[in-house]
Amino acid sequence: MNNDFEWIFFERSAKYYGSAVNLVDQCEYIAKTGEKVSVVVAESGELIDRIRDKNGIQLIVQSLPKAINKYDKKLLKLSLFKKLTSLLHLLAWNTKLIFTLRNIITTRSILVVNNTRTFFFFFPTVLFVKIFWRRKVIWKVQTTSYPYRVAMPLFSACSNMIFFYGGVKNLSSFTTAAFGSLKKRSDKIVNMDNPVDVLKYRKKQVGESKTFNRFPVKIMMVGEIKRDKGTRDGVEIIMQLRNEGVDAKLYHYGEMLNENNGEYASELHNFIISNDLNSHVKFMGYRKSLVLDYIENDILLHCSYIEAKPLIILEASASALPTVSYEVGGISEQVVDQKTGFLLPVGDIKSAVKALTRLANNPSKSLEMGQNARDYVTAKFNHEIINSKFVCNAKTRK
Repeated sequence: MNNDFEWIFFERSAKYYGSAVNLVDQCEYIAKTGEKVSVVVAESGELIDRIRDKNGIQLIVQSLPKAINKYDKKLLKLSLFKKLTSLLHLLAWNTKLIFTLRNIITTRSILVVNNTRTFFFFFPTVLFVKIFWRRKVIWKVQTTSYPYRVAMPLFSACSNMIFFYGGVKNLSSFTTAAFGSLKKRSDKIVNMDNPVDVLKYRKKQVGESKTFNRFPVKIMMVGEIKRDKGTRDGVEIIMQLRNEGVDAKLYHYGEMLNENNGEYASELHNFIISNDLNSHVKFMGYRKSLVLDYIENDILLHCSYIEAKPLIILEASASALPTVSYEVGGISEQVVDQKTGFLLPVGDIKSAVKALTRLANNPSKSLEMGQNARDYVTAKFNHEIINSKFVCNAKTRK
């Protein structure tokens, strides 16, 4: 009897960051074992390019209708008529997808829904497969703050297992949101860590390691330019560092600052101009890979107000960078305070300035923390061990 399983991963977005990086890593790991892996993606983008040439991974791209893409995250705020119209388009799209999958799904298939947003868009397909074809459904959850939180009880009822990547501190709030009074069903939840392939990242070699005798100190931030990502906090921290006499520059990766891209971006642009920070804050735009950028920088600054377990911290740690971060979500499970970096109260700019000043003025401490960080993620977040845990639980637990 063939005991191999067949895996079908679902992903709404084709952007390659966060949970999508985790998805590719898991798919590669499973494909190497010889089991069949398919990935269903709802739009074209970089994720597809990352998967297309992978051995043993079948790619299925079925783009969402423009009528749905037009609203996407605003679906829950639309008028009743537009909601119904969008949902009808979504139902038709899922019906077409079910016909596509009918020749792929077998008695050994396991469906993996990569995040909450993805579950919302693929829910009719997943529900159909669950009820009529009786296949195991796995739901991977990052956070509980997404607009589709209201649908979590439906998603949890449809799932055989839930892999939660939001950190122990967020686990109870997720359980309440997903199960309500059915907390006895919480035995379906497995608390997971994001994996990192440390060998893909390297620390500075001898002669490259900066001792901060060569200023400015390079501080990096990564993420979208958004209020809940704390972009302005990072800029204010640099301003205060300059006022304290610390020669530092901020390099922001993720998107370019466009003053016409909403109120927050406009306010941020005006703040930088009015405080003469143009030469001290650089927006580097999106990078397909940050491997070389980690080497070029000295410290990771993470100012998010809402977070799960960001992969960016693991990557920076694998590159031997110390992290200065607000303590939110599962970050306290990634950063050991005073050993691999500094954990700060959310929004505490003054403490962030103090921590960064300490690192800038004590280069040996910074290098020691960076090495501690690399050792820590190597031991705790090894992608082979974590992916093995995921596969083992997915196969054996009911």
